[in-house]
Amino acid sequence: MPKALVLTVGVGRDVDRSLTLAIRQYGPDFVLFLCSPQSRTYADRVVREQSLPDGAYFIDVWEEAADVQQLVLHYEQVITDVLFRQRGYPPEQVFVDYTRGTKAMSAAVDYVAVALELGSISYIEGQRDERGQVITGTERFISFPPMELLFRRHWDGLVRLFNAGHFASVLAQIQGLRGRVVHPEHRSRLDFMERLAQACEAWEALDYASASQGFREVLSGRFRAEAESLGLVDDLQRASHIVHAIWNQRCTGQGCGCGLLLDGPRVALDLLAHADRRAEEHRYDVAVALLYRLMEYIAQRRLHERGLRADDVRLESLPEAVRDKWASRVGIDKRLKVGMVQGYELLADLGDEVGRKFLECYRDETSRLRPYLESRNMSPLAHGFQPVGQKVFEGLRDIVVGSFLPELAGEWERLLPLHRLPQIPLS
Repeated sequence: MPKALVLTVGVGRDVDRSLTLAIRQYGPDFVLFLCSPQSRTYADRVVREQSLPDGAYFIDVWEEAADVQQLVLHYEQVITDVLFRQRGYPPEQVFVDYTRGTKAMSAAVDYVAVALELGSISYIEGQRDERGQVITGTERFISFPPMELLFRRHWDGLVRLFNAGHFASVLAQIQGLRGRVVHPEHRSRLDFMERLAQACEAWEALDYASASQGFREVLSGRFRAEAESLGLVDDLQRASHIVHAIWNQRCTGQGCGCGLLLDGPRVALDLLAHADRRAEEHRYDVAVALLYRLMEYIAQRRLHERGLRADDVRLESLPEAVRDKWASRVGIDKRLKVGMVQGYELLADLGDEVGRKFLECYRDETSRLRPYLESRNMSPLAHGFQPVGQKVFEGLRDIVVGSFLPELAGEWERLLPLHRLPQIPLS
């Protein structure tokens, strides 16, 4: 891995030796010397003695060597320009040694190294003489990565993103941090956050199989201790129970095998909870599409209870009184497939009260339902390019929860909060 080394250069005895020791310790590809006018000669001498080639070093000279605030601003600009922009070093490949800088230089470059999250900060320690200088031959390097000091700040940022439901951003940031975090406890916490974000991302995609597996993992094995330390066990067990129960109850019988999720109340409430979260993000097109899917699911679930598959209705399973009507709708693939409206129509023909209620609401001249469904059909996520807004979402939601959801989940208002995403407490 290419490395750049930043050295502060003060004045005094053995300055050359300290700078040389740091260069030998790091073996950098590029050296940035931060000097004052008085210390420039030391940097020049080290360049000659170490035979640093042109293009492998840069000597910066700054007059205000005693003003920490001015030094901070200047050092940040120099490091950004010389190392980041001109030579393309990422922060984690830039190392700082401030052994032989003045107190002002050391304080300034220390602050900049932390602010820019550079790879490591080091200094030389050892036995000191009567003047406070390290005695030659007793030197030892002390170094630490700023990232470990900043981990809490990064963690809090990840928690805020997680609690806002921005799981893709959480995963991307973790990938960026992973190579820069070395403390085992911090790495373990990042691993936990990554797996939990993956589980929640799967849940948001209605991928119940992956979500169920993910929540089980963060509640067991090496992740269990992290869940306990963050006080998340109860919240994760709630989420795990929801997604596992939904995935575990799906149609897999040989006579059908349609894969329909059969835990009617939980599936319906989960679709509603997802729709509400998308509406909170002002993604009303997705929210309305989920409400439409909820309406469709209610019809599919009631058809399934009668032994019928919405994607392959067997005419022989229908009463003779309605068979001719539906036979005319069989497609060229010899299968009768019913969408959301046709599903309720078929239910009505079979004497289902929910089907009748839907048709009455849909066909009424003053229908509130039909315009909302038509708005969904003309949205970019369906068949058109007309965006839907908050009014359509709220209107359709009122109808769904007022007239149809109670048929499947009678206590929906009490149970809906169980379908919330887990929340991580801020440190």
